[in-house]
Amino acid sequence: MDEKEARQVIEETKNKYRKETILLNPQYNSPISGCDISKFGGSPMISEMDSWPCCDICRTPLNFVLQLFKSDFPEFYFPENKDLFQIFRCPNEDCSYMEDNCEESDRKMFVFYSNSKSEYQKEIDPPHFPEDGDFEDPVPECLLSPKKVVDYPIGEYLEYEDPDFPSIHDDGNEVLSELINEISPVVGSKLGGYPSYLQGSPDVECECGKEMDFLIQISGEEPEKIDGNWSPHGLMIGDLGNIYWFLCPDCKSIKSTWDCG
Repeated sequence: MDEKEARQVIEETKNKYRKETILLNPQYNSPISGCDISKFGGSPMISEMDSWPCCDICRTPLNFVLQLFKSDFPEFYFPENKDLFQIFRCPNEDCSYMEDNCEESDRKMFVFYSNSKSEYQKEIDPPHFPEDGDFEDPVPECLLSPKKVVDYPIGEYLEYEDPDFPSIHDDGNEVLSELINEISPVVGSKLGGYPSYLQGSPDVECECGKEMDFLIQISGEEPEKIDGNWSPHGLMIGDLGNIYWFLCPDCKSIKSTWDCG
């Protein structure tokens, strides 16, 4: 296969698999804003909750990670009568979840949907952790600068997943082997598109048996770096890894997995 033929294969593959993703593009924010905006970190809107959420394993108050409002991201999945999506995570290094080496995430993660217009809407300052413990730092407030871009799957796995894609290991496909790196998922926290897997490309299946759709990704590496960190929000997720959430198209359950470099 010469270079012209290889490029034609790559372009046809791009057209076949291209999807739109929304890069969240977190930007460090100072001074701190209110609780009624889509953002990473800072003070969240506590709606339909009686108090600050705690880990269901170690009972440690959770770190607030991210919130999205439906008014800002109508393309994102929100259940009926819900317009606020939030992610929290357990900051306790000694939580027994960390010992289990769970496949769902590097730390115990919590996803909440709520109605921001609920009569119970309130703003509660994040808790202070005991000085004698070992805890992950709170996520600093980062405003979002969302951008819609084209996303692709991991190209090097297509020869195993797509029967129409020629094997890059066949004789004469050295050029195709070099060009396949042009097909790759966008790096960074994003909504929809393709997961930016760092180790393999697993299929995620719901308990009901349906293959799940990619929903959202939180990344340890973002397009904007700050003060020597790989991201404004400072989440490492193992070693610059990602946490991926998936939605069942049938029963609407949500499941996560993660990996790191």
